Amino acid sequence: MKAIVSTKGQVVIPHDIRKSLGIHPGDEVTIKCSQREIVMEKVLPAPVKPKLRLAKGKMPLLKMPRQVERLTSEMVKEIAQL
Repeated sequence: MKAIVSTKGQVVIPHDIRKSLGIHPGDEVTIKCSQREIVMEKVLPAPVKPKLRLAKGKMPLLKMPRQVERLTSEMVKEIAQL
């Protein structure tokens, strides 16, 4: 695939490539240069862990980030050790 560099130095990533890599507006990418190549990689988000919050005089509350789909037994053990 070809792309044209604009006068501002911008290049459009073709739709098929964005779709296959799951690149959306606002996503971060890293750009590396070696000899005559430019390599661009999508930056993956850091893993998100649930947090245990202790409410005064109440039972512990588990705050689940939206990115976490389900807790494993290892995650529950790790959280309980806090």
